[in-house]
Amino acid sequence: MPTAQQVKELRERTGSGVMDCKKALTECGDDIEKAIDWLRAKGLASAAKKAGRAASEGVVYAHVAADGRGGALLEVNCETDFVTKTEKFQQLVKGLVAHIWTAAPSFVTRAEAGDAPADKVFYEQTMNGTTVDAYLKESVAVIGENIQARRMARFELGAAFGLVHAYIHGGGSHGVLLEVTTDSAAAAADDRFKTLANELCLHIAAMGPEFVRREEVTQASYDKERAVQLEKTIAEGKPEAMAAKIVDGRMNKWYEEVCLLDQGFLGDDKNKNRSRVAAVEKELGAKIEVVRFSRLVMGEGIEKKESDFAAEVAAQAGLK
Repeated sequence: MPTAQQVKELRERTGSGVMDCKKALTECGDDIEKAIDWLRAKGLASAAKKAGRAASEGVVYAHVAADGRGGALLEVNCETDFVTKTEKFQQLVKGLVAHIWTAAPSFVTRAEAGDAPADKVFYEQTMNGTTVDAYLKESVAVIGENIQARRMARFELGAAFGLVHAYIHGGGSHGVLLEVTTDSAAAAADDRFKTLANELCLHIAAMGPEFVRREEVTQASYDKERAVQLEKTIAEGKPEAMAAKIVDGRMNKWYEEVCLLDQGFLGDDKNKNRSRVAAVEKELGAKIEVVRFSRLVMGEGIEKKESDFAAEVAAQAGLK
């Protein structure tokens, strides 16, 4: 029997009705991810692009090297929105993400790292004369709230010409880190190349692609989506002989939803990002490759506890 909270989350993520959400959860053993696919297959949900709502407090912040050849992105969570606006918290976050760029950890926590050495684990690295873990605990004592570094990304160009660019939206609600390379040093220094990188970051923040190009789509992601579309097509009453061709067309449309280069710039289907890159290549007389990106949404996938605004104010004032 699904809980009210599960039904609420499924409604928020799919826009489906209460009874449809209850039925989907019941059919899928209360598994929300399976219920999303079930609703989509029945035509009762949208593309479920929300993939978890920004539900906790905190910020996403970026640090880019002065020469633009590398950078880092970090999500740090806390308990209240009040703290995110304090100078102490902002300086803490800036220091943490700058450390990630300098110290180059591969993992945030030991749970992610397995048997990796301590110098590759962010929480176990040395910062300000102690470990990052201990430093965060000291900061908790000073700031007065639980603070956790949750997710990170770090890109470095190596020997290639190019640029690592970052964009932070809404005071830290969304963050994007992007790596773009070229075969020309002159092109890498050109303002048109930098403008392209910035525009792509804006697009990624707004439209939320999952992959750079079709070739990077994982087999698991493809198979999962194709199964949903096939079930949906058959449920619509289409003859089985036609279903496969119909699904092929829908999968092409799906690629346009999840792949950066196949998307229309900020939703304009007549102005594909692939074409924008090609136009700048022609202008600069150089090859350009969008290598990779990371997009972090503050609090994505974390349930935010319900709270009384007045109680939060009272707590901050030391009255509770």
